[in-house]
Amino acid sequence: MRTIRPPSALPVAPLIISQVNCEAGAGLKPWKFLELVATLNIPHRREGKLVLVEASVLVAALRAEHEQSVAPITPEAEADRILALVGRRRAS
Repeated sequence: MRTIRPPSALPVAPLIISQVNCEAGAGLKPWKFLELVATLNIPHRREGKLVLVEASVLVAALRAEHEQSVAPITPEAEADRILALVGRRRAS
């Protein structure tokens, strides 16, 4: 008798990001996610207390915010700025 192996695991990305799954789905702390939605006027909807944003919309808003900085800066300073935007900091 032949054993049937289950199919290999497939990576899955979320379609909608909320403050519940934002750390796993986008690498953002919940408070930073809510702050970005408010300050960048990211289109969203509410389901009770949950704030829901399509992942593609969130990525586009973060990319647009990143591209607005046109001043030439060092790669280290740019990395620090991007990490600060998502509520993180670089390990020294």
